[in-house]
Amino acid sequence: MNKIVSILGVLCLFCVGAQAAWVKEGATAEDLKRDQSECERKARADTAFNSPQPMRGAGALSGARAGNTMAKEDQALRLCMKSRGYADPSDK
Repeated sequence: MNKIVSILGVLCLFCVGAQAAWVKEGATAEDLKRDQSECERKARADTAFNSPQPMRGAGALSGARAGNTMAKEDQALRLCMKSRGYADPSDK
């Protein structure tokens, strides 16, 4: 049961992150797509490098680690996009 709840939590994080409407004055749709793709790649790489790999047979803890990793990736993505001058309307 804990695994199911953890997986659903991770999926919700994906949905929230995917629906973020980043805006930047003067940026084209191509600029947004490129910058978001680069920031997503950087966030995954940075998070993977700084996160310990789950142990075999970790059970319920592996789901918690996955959710924590996703939260860190989302935070890294947001910081990257903001550093490039984008604003997330949900922050207002």
